[in-house]
Amino acid sequence: TNILYGSLFGQVDDIEVNGLGQYFVSGRYRGTSIIGSTDINDLANTAVLVEGSNGNAGDRVDAAVAFFEGDGTLKWSLYTQNSEQFISDVTIYNPLISYYSTGCQDFILLAGSFQSSIPLLDALGGSTILSGAGFEDLYLATINAATGEIVDSEVDGAANREIILCLETDQSGNAYLGGIINGNSELNGISLSFAGGASDGFIAKYDTNLDVSWARSPRGPTKM
Repeated sequence: TNILYGSLFGQVDDIEVNGLGQYFVSGRYRGTSIIGSTDINDLANTAVLVEGSNGNAGDRVDAAVAFFEGDGTLKWSLYTQNSEQFISDVTIYNPLISYYSTGCQDFILLAGSFQSSIPLLDALGGSTILSGAGFEDLYLATINAATGEIVDSEVDGAANREIILCLETDQSGNAYLGGIINGNSELNGISLSFAGGASDGFIAKYDTNLDVSWARSPRGPTKM
């Protein structure tokens, strides 16, 4: 049995399984957390995710991704870690994952939304800083599925809210996102017009370089 346990809160948001029966899990947690075996003494199959130190323990939500063999053996994990060094009031929304293979290498695409600025720590000890431009922005990160290394990342959005609610990749590794905006928005120079109300839906395609190919909102096309 494997878990994502947060000392204050833990939740699994998404799971992907490849053709070998290996599986990838993403989720959110608050407080110092454990991912892996339910037996905390099973150190080989357990990772401790340490929350950031911001003088107010447990008041931030972080995201985590982990890779397990089919028998439940934990291969790697990565996570965000908030601290006052990287701005307070950071919140992670809906960390979603999608698995794809190029034939010679396998990848996990991680996508979601966040506030402010936050470090994403990969399985090899590297750190990628995600810095937002507005109230809530979207992020994408391409992860080497074998090692847990972050090989590319992108942050997109404008002054208003961009929340990702769904994610798929095709066989070539292109990403298709869907979610909501609550005002006029922009994805890498492509305008998304807001039609009004509490929120509008949007869809967008990103290529394997994490550049936007096209985006759509209720008020019409912006780029093909």
